[in-house]
Amino acid sequence: MSPTGIPSLKDWALWERATQDSLVIMTQDADFTERILAQQPPPWVVHVRTGNMRVADFRALLDSVWPRVWGLLEDHKLVVIYRDRLEAVRDEGSAL
Repeated sequence: MSPTGIPSLKDWALWERATQDSLVIMTQDADFTERILAQQPPPWVVHVRTGNMRVADFRALLDSVWPRVWGLLEDHKLVVIYRDRLEAVRDEGSAL
């Protein structure tokens, strides 16, 4: 995000590519979370909110939660990964 509050070209280009190709954006940037809350997928967003972690610990965490994250993305547009839990925001356009 630029100081003016307008998404940077890099963020915009990433969002557009993910939209066109139905990709998942995995990020620590809250800007993507705010954007997906106002829109419907694609793309989908996985927001990592673990704070600083050693790389080995981060990889172990992702390995342990990724199957659940992937499953949640079927019906949710946003999944937030914390050290001790996952939170998800349902995609209102999905069939339940």
